[in-house]
This record gives sequence, C-alpha cells and structure tokens, in this order.
Amino acid sequence: MKKHLFLIISIVFLFSCEDKQEKDCAGVEGGTAVLDNCEQCVGGDTGETACVEDCNGDFGGTAVLDNCDNCVGGTTNEIACTQDCADVWGGTATVDNCDECVGGNTGVEACTEDCNGDFGGNATIDNCDNCVGGNTGVEACTEDCNGDWGGTSWESDCGCVSVDNSGDDCDDCAGIPNGNSEILTYWYDADNDGLGAGESSEFCSGTVEAGWVLNNDDTDDNCTSNVHDCAGVCDGDAEIDCEDICNGGAVEDCAGVCNGTTQPEDCTVTDIDGNVYQNVQIGNQLWIAENLKVTHYNDGSEIPTGYSNNEWSSLSTGAYAVYGDNESNADTYGYLYNWYTVDDSRGVCPEGWHVPTDGEYSELTNYLGSNWGGKLKECTEGSCPESEYWNYHPNSGATNESGFTALPGSRRLSDGNYLHMGNFGFFWSSTENGSNSAWCRELKYQYSGIYRYTSGRESGFSVRCIRD
Repeated sequence: MKKHLFLIISIVFLFSCEDKQEKDCAGVEGGTAVLDNCEQCVGGDTGETACVEDCNGDFGGTAVLDNCDNCVGGTTNEIACTQDCADVWGGTATVDNCDECVGGNTGVEACTEDCNGDFGGNATIDNCDNCVGGNTGVEACTEDCNGDWGGTSWESDCGCVSVDNSGDDCDDCAGIPNGNSEILTYWYDADNDGLGAGESSEFCSGTVEAGWVLNNDDTDDNCTSNVHDCAGVCDGDAEIDCEDICNGGAVEDCAGVCNGTTQPEDCTVTDIDGNVYQNVQIGNQLWIAENLKVTHYNDGSEIPTGYSNNEWSSLSTGAYAVYGDNESNADTYGYLYNWYTVDDSRGVCPEGWHVPTDGEYSELTNYLGSNWGGKLKECTEGSCPESEYWNYHPNSGATNESGFTALPGSRRLSDGNYLHMGNFGFFWSSTENGSNSAWCRELKYQYSGIYRYTSGRESGFSVRCIRD
C-alpha cells in the first residue's frame, strides 16, 4: 500500500514540475512581452509597441525632419524651418520698407530711401546739389546759357548776358546784334580791278557801297590789268627784244644768238647722257624733233627701270621702260616714261628745256590750224603719207609739214602691258589733272587730228621737250 501511494505521489509531482513556465516582463507565464530600447514592456499581451529611433538617433525621441529636411525638435535643440514671404521653406526673402517681398529667391532688391527720406521714392540730387523730384515738389535746376547750373544768365539778341543785362548792347555799325561789321578806311576802285586809289573815306563795312575797296594799291586807275608793256601802254604787246630795244625786231636764233642766222634744222641739243637731238622751230616755239631717250635726271641721278608688270602698276615715283622690253626700240622711238618722271623737280629734259605744258601743246596745235595731227606725224619724205614707222594704213593726213616728226612709240599701260606700237603715239604734258592723272596728247594712224585727254600717272608715254 505504501509502495503504491509513493508511486502515485511521485507521478503527480513529476507532472507538476513539467507544466511550470517562466513569466515575461508583463508577469505572464510563457508570455512574449519584452523590454524595448526605452526599457518599456511591449509586445505579448501588453498591447504596447516597441519605441522607435528618431532622426537624431534617440529611441523614443521626438525629433523629426522638417520641411527643409533638417532634423529638429527632441534633443536636437533645433527649431523647424518656416516659410519666407515668397512661400519658400527656409528661404531668406523678407518684406522691405515698401511692403514688397525681396531678396532670397525673388530676384528683387529691397527698395531704398531717396534723398527725401521716402523708401522707394524717386527723388534725386540735381546738378545744384538739391533734392528734387519724387515727393519733394521741387524741380531740378537747369543750365543757363553760360553753362552754369542754376545760373541766371539769359539769351538775348546779343547772346548770353547776365541777369543785370550787362552786355545786352551789341549791335555793330550795321545794326546787326553781335555782327562783325566795323568802321574801316576805303579807297575808290574806278576801273573795277579790285585796287583802289585817290582820297580815302571811312564807311561801315556792312553797308559800304560797291566800288570801294580796302586798299590803295592801284598804280593806274584807268588800266584794269595794271599791266603795261615796255612802251607804257595798258595791256599793250610791245616787248623788249634781245637788243634791249622796246618793240624792236631783234630775235634770238635757235642757238641763242641775238639776230643770229643759225637755222632750226642746224641746231641740236644734248641731254645729260650725251644723246643729241635735232631741233625744230614751229611758230614761236622751239621743240626737239625726236622722242626723249635719256636715262638720268639732270642732277645725274638714274631714272629707275626694269620693272615687272606688277611692279610698274604700283609705282608712285619716276621710272622709264622700253617698248616690249626690247632695247632696240629705244633707238627709234625713245623711252616710255611715267608721269612721275615728268613731274620730278630734278628735270628730265636737257638744261634750258622742259616738258611742255598742256597750254603749250594747245599753242602748238592752234598755230598749225587744221589737220594738226597730219602736220605733226612722221612720213617718208616725197612719199607722204607713206611711212616706215606708222605701219598701219592709212597714215591719215600725214605730211610732217611742221617738222615735228611724231613717231608711233605707243605706250606702256598702267597695268604694265605694252600696246600697239606703230599705230599710236602718246605724249605727256607737264600739267596735272587732279591727284591721279595728267594731260597728254595722242596721235592715231587713222586720224589726221590730235586727241587731248587725261591719263593715269602710271602710264608710260613718249616725251618731247620745248625750249624755256
């Protein structure tokens, strides 16, 4: 009996030990509640949830991210950002003294205080250092006629005068304010040559009558030109001859001898290179009867030559060329010179001679009358108008009656090319026409006249010389 009782008690004790479990933090045997990071019993049958870590790393903390994504509140000691006046969270825009939202992201600057103390006002300091405009009720000062800001000078008929009207009396002798007329001394010009004579009189220059001039330089108030010949005749043509006799008949021959008998065809002239030229008397003019072929100026300086086409076209100084760059052509036709050579002060013609002016060429053609070109052009004596040199027919009107013996040496163009030797003769005058050209003469095989025209100074033409 005791054995059975012990067995029963042991079995009961055994089962009692096997059913006993541990309690959780809430005191529930076998419960699942646990202590969280905040030492709070959560889960299981507590109905509580575990605390969480805030943005500052504090479990159970109250720090949060604000609208600027900054961690604020809790233990951060930071305050949440706010919206500025432009509704930008954390923005720096503010309301200025003019109640406008400025700065920050607005792109607007704060209004400023003008010189009148008004924020946003437009009053300014003028040139007289006064605060004007805006709410001041004051207008800016202006510049007077004397150039003074706020000055009191004013514009009258006499110009700019001070406020006390000093200087407001400026009429000249003709009654013109600030005029330049004045009382001057005049002499009467009886022959209308611009020169006065006789007794003087004083007049206002603004009202003086016609015929009165400011000089008494007239040597003959009955001779408009004031030019008298050697006999004292106004505009007379009497001249002193080579024997110093007024209106005498003595003349120099081509050799420069008074009343000499040397004929023009027997006279020659030699250039600085030693080239000898025949002369020809045409009217009152003595010409060389050949084209010039000198290579030096009269002071011995060389006249440059040998230029290519491109070089020739860009020259602005003297130079010469030979047609076709063939030196044998110079023996007959002479050289072709640009006008800069003609114009050089060192002289290209022999001493005592010069390149004819445009007027001297006109005198030549006027003397020849009709058929000027024909009387100047070379032709074979006894067979005119046939010619060894004018090789295109007809050599129209050619008689060489003048003895000028013009040859068709043609020209070198301004671009450096040569053109039409045997057809045309071109001759420079020493008279310029404007800044880029000069007067010249042209003879043509098919024409018995002579052309007067202008050509660029780079052109290469023949040159004739006339006695000084």
